[in-house]
Amino acid sequence: MNKITVFKVFSEVDQPSYVSLDAVINGIRDGKCKSQIDNIRSCKDDAEIKKLKMQLPCVLFAGAFDIPITKQRDNGTFFKSFRNDNSLSIHSRLVPFDVDDVDDVDRFKKDIIQDEFIHAVWKSPSGTGVHGLIKIADGNKHEQHYAALLKRYPMFDPSARNPSRVLFFSYDPEILIKEDSKTFFEVLEEEKFEGIKMTQITTDYKKLDIAAKMIRSAETGMRHNAVIKSSYLIGGYIAGGIVEEAIAREVLRHEVYNKFEGKDIEDEFRAIDDGIRQGQYMPINELARYQQEVMEEAGIMEEELSFLSSNPNDEEFIRRYKAGLIPMGLPFGYKDMDKYLLLKEGEFYATLSHSHTGKTTVNLWLIFLSALKYDWGWVIYTGENRVASVKMKILEFYMGTKIKESYEDNLQQGIKWLNERFFFINNENMHGYKDILNYTEKVSKYHSIKGVFIDPINALKTTDKASKYDYEMEMYTDMLLFTKRSNITLFISIHTRTQSQRERDSNGNQLMPYPADADGGAVLYNKADIFITMNRNIQDPATWMITELYINKMRNKETGGDVTPRNQAIKIKMNKGLEFTDEEGHLPITRTYLKAATKIMYHAPTEDDALMEIESIPF
Repeated sequence: MNKITVFKVFSEVDQPSYVSLDAVINGIRDGKCKSQIDNIRSCKDDAEIKKLKMQLPCVLFAGAFDIPITKQRDNGTFFKSFRNDNSLSIHSRLVPFDVDDVDDVDRFKKDIIQDEFIHAVWKSPSGTGVHGLIKIADGNKHEQHYAALLKRYPMFDPSARNPSRVLFFSYDPEILIKEDSKTFFEVLEEEKFEGIKMTQITTDYKKLDIAAKMIRSAETGMRHNAVIKSSYLIGGYIAGGIVEEAIAREVLRHEVYNKFEGKDIEDEFRAIDDGIRQGQYMPINELARYQQEVMEEAGIMEEELSFLSSNPNDEEFIRRYKAGLIPMGLPFGYKDMDKYLLLKEGEFYATLSHSHTGKTTVNLWLIFLSALKYDWGWVIYTGENRVASVKMKILEFYMGTKIKESYEDNLQQGIKWLNERFFFINNENMHGYKDILNYTEKVSKYHSIKGVFIDPINALKTTDKASKYDYEMEMYTDMLLFTKRSNITLFISIHTRTQSQRERDSNGNQLMPYPADADGGAVLYNKADIFITMNRNIQDPATWMITELYINKMRNKETGGDVTPRNQAIKIKMNKGLEFTDEEGHLPITRTYLKAATKIMYHAPTEDDALMEIESIPF
């Protein structure tokens, strides 16, 4: 697990510490704050309890919040905060949850820990509720995962969906931990309110949506400020005859209702009224400047200019890169391979190899490692292989045994693991590349998807509406844009041209292909982020099990990886058709996750057993 963030007390938002999850769990169990918690649990005054809680350490379990965010107070002074969603650099893939007012806390803990996804649960500081943790598949979709969790666990606090959600330190010597808890893959893309559509032509809904988005996108701690500024902007729009007051007020109230809770809603409704009233006195020549100012602050871009790159997003990337906070590619676990080839989010991988040299198997192995090591979810389309055969290969990787030799318990465990992480597109009919990408985006709305594998690209349905060159240019460009837009990694495999497959060395072995040996070679090479060529001497009795890989292109070296030097191929060796080791026999995984197979003791059948069988036969 990655580091998580702790603040000594609630108010010290500028002084984070970074610790392991075990350190926090042990602190809760061992009573690091026992005396403070005892005082809280014995106190009967709600105001005093709130005051005492503010002196407790608070934990942000979602990861390392190490990017400082500058905030401005109402009096114009500034302060620095690390307790902000935008401060998160590396997600821990943990989601905290909070359940209040539990009648029987101990019973609730024992019941909920039985759920397959609950990783930890402990008593809250007040002693009347519980806190806990769940592992999720994709830290980039923290809120979408939480929305899906709320459907499964409606008792969770619905306001605790953002990554910078704080849980106060607690004390519970009987904290419950389940090390083998399952990862939660489901996501829920919630529909966004786009403003009220009316028939009057005097309301500019695009302008109205700017103010709505300001409230909708505001982070915790800045929401009230967003309400004031958006209301002031609306006041200017009303004075300028750009929007109708009744419609604009209703839209802002709707956004507040979705963003705030309890008595805060009425306070914010009053802030809307005050802001609109003051904004109507804004000089008309100041309206455009103020609109641009608040849009830049909120990171909002007008629809007419949406084709432009977002300056705040670009500046954020540059700032993160300067601070060394851009996540590096993830290692597959081989010493030589990890120098050059890493697993990266939102990248376009292309693998070129001759027919029948095992490129499907190698890609499936790398995909399997990503799912096993990092809980990546995948959509897979294999145009030339039966889906069941591909599933069997992944299951054999998982179990380390052939299907026919596997224990039923392990097979069932493997099938469940596979079905949670892999979605296979039916290949009984041909699909075009746009179909595959669209299917992937549809699945990603309900399940964490980090990658899609198309094998091979040559098996896709093409179109007759364009030349081969134009088609390939459009396809590979669309694929690259898909990875950047969705942050979903794309693996494709490609066959070499027929002429390239005929070329042999002096021993009769096929030569390592070059990128130009692919159909659309120059176009594909230019569009792919990572281009891999692969070969195996399938007819050489001494080396047929060794696959050689060359990394011919590595576009984004700042996140790790590089091209392989000439004549220094990455070599992996197939072992019994079940796994790939390096040349020294190192395997990057251990299969300790496999549960011990249940041993069944058989006894000779009796006459009663036989009679029971007869009774079940319909004569």
